Amino acid sequence: MLDLLEATKESSNTVFAQLMLKVHPDNVIPLAKEMGIDSPLPEVNSLVLGTGEVFPLEMASGYSTFAHRGTHIRPTAIIKVVRADGTVVPFDQPRTTPLTKQESDEVTYALQGVVHGGTGTGAYFGKPIAGKTGTTEDNKDAWFVGYTPNGYTTAVWMGYRNGPGDPEQVMDNVHGRVVFGGTFPATIWHRYMDAVTNGMDVGDFSDPNSFPGKVLNADLTTTTSSTSTSSSTTSTTATTAPAASTSTTPATSTTKPSPPPPSSSTTTTAPVVNTTPATAPP
Repeated sequence: MLDLLEATKESSNTVFAQLMLKVHPDNVIPLAKEMGIDSPLPEVNSLVLGTGEVFPLEMASGYSTFAHRGTHIRPTAIIKVVRADGTVVPFDQPRTTPLTKQESDEVTYALQGVVHGGTGTGAYFGKPIAGKTGTTEDNKDAWFVGYTPNGYTTAVWMGYRNGPGDPEQVMDNVHGRVVFGGTFPATIWHRYMDAVTNGMDVGDFSDPNSFPGKVLNADLTTTTSSTSTSSSTTSTTATTAPAASTSTTPATSTTKPSPPPPSSSTTTTAPVVNTTPATAPP
C-alpha cells in the first residue's frame, strides 16, 4: 500500500510485482474475495500482472469498494420494488468492510494520478474520477476500470473470443492501432461515464489523512482539471451504481446475461450490466 504512489509515475507492473513479493498472494487473494472477486485466482506472484481471469462485473464490484471508501456492497440488479399501494419491498444489499477509509483513500489518490498523468488520461472527461488501465500479454485483453466519488463504477474489457479451438488473435491491429487499456477501453469508459453522469454532481474524493512511510515521489501531485472498435473484437462494459439510500422513488433495473471472462467472449457487441441506485441518474 505504501508504495502505490510510485505506480502513478513509474511502471506500475514493476511496482506491483515488487509489492506482491512483499505481501504474497496468499494474503492478496482473500482480500480480493472480500472485495467482490468470485472467480478462482491462482496463488502465484504473477497474479498481480493479470494471470487470473475474472468477469467485468467482478472488476466493477471490486473497484466500487474504493468508490465507497472501503465498504464492499454486493451488486444487486433490483434494489427495491414499490407496490401499487405505495409500500416498498426492499432487497438486501449485503456489505462488508474489507478496507479502512484511510487505506481506500490512499488507493484512490494513486488511481487519480493514473487518469491525470498516467496511462489512463483518455478516460478523463472533466469530473473527478479514479481508475486503472490493464493490458495482458501480447495485447490479448485490454481493460479500463474506474469510478466517481459518488459511487458509480464501470469496468470496460476489450478482446477477441479466443475460445477453445479458436485460432489465437491479439489486438495488434484494430483499425490500424495496437490496443492498450489506455486506448479504446479508456475512450469507451470516457464516453459511457460522461453520458451516465451528464448533469450530475459526482462530488469530490476524500484526500488521505496522511501517507505513512516514505514518500517516494515528493514532487508528484494530482490535479483535476473519434474512436471506433473493430467489428471482430468485443467490448464489455459492466457498471455498479451507488448503494441504495432512503428514497420513495421506484428503482428500475436492466439485467442481461453476465458477460464472459476475457478468454471466452463472443464476437458481437457485449451487453451492459447495470445496477441502478434508488434514485436513477438523470
